[in-house]
Amino acid sequence: MINSVFWLEQHPDIKDLPFRDLRPHAAILIRQALEIMWRDAIGYCRIKNQNGDTLKQFTQIGWKFINQYGTKDKDTCKAVGTQNLWSITTPVPIKTFEMLNNWCNNFTHDPWIYSIHVQWFVTEQLWRVTQPATYNGHWTSLHGDIRITGLKYMQCEFEQYVARENNKAFVDWPINRKPSGAFVVSEGTEPTSKNIRAFRLKQAMINLCHLITELFNEFISFFKLMFCKQ
Repeated sequence: MINSVFWLEQHPDIKDLPFRDLRPHAAILIRQALEIMWRDAIGYCRIKNQNGDTLKQFTQIGWKFINQYGTKDKDTCKAVGTQNLWSITTPVPIKTFEMLNNWCNNFTHDPWIYSIHVQWFVTEQLWRVTQPATYNGHWTSLHGDIRITGLKYMQCEFEQYVARENNKAFVDWPINRKPSGAFVVSEGTEPTSKNIRAFRLKQAMINLCHLITELFNEFISFFKLMFCKQ
């Protein structure tokens, strides 16, 4: 659908079509595709409340969870600081995903028609992610070669992450918890209470650093407002 919308204006009979100028909407479709991709890669169905209703503000929670971790390997996301008990390897750099996601969000919330070559680049990167992967001449997966190591620990951390974002939010998992959008290299072992405490401590430190940064930015803004000439 994204490709069709992007290339629609190249149709030889575009003047006879009842709709035109659809190319910019490819950005919105890409945003939705990325949301679905990370949801399927982690393996959850949806985020719900205590009554079982879907919480729509969590559409990008999958990507936010993945993006909080970093590693020297540009194509791999690892839970640094927790003995690397899980990791995700992607066919394009994690940094590229971050740029694509930010670009789509900026377009969705503050529309600006980007140059056609930028839209083409984003579409091309998404195409690379969704292509089937091969290994020694055999198909190994049909999900763009996203590979997960330590699935059980990753999913446990994801539950902790969602609960921290909203203590009344719950992850709705399929019966077998197997992701439909990633190739599972290993399921790993169930995390221990010690692992979970280490994760919570690490995340608390991250939150504290973010809070200090925001307070510093507020102080700078206040200083400029009160003492700097306009």
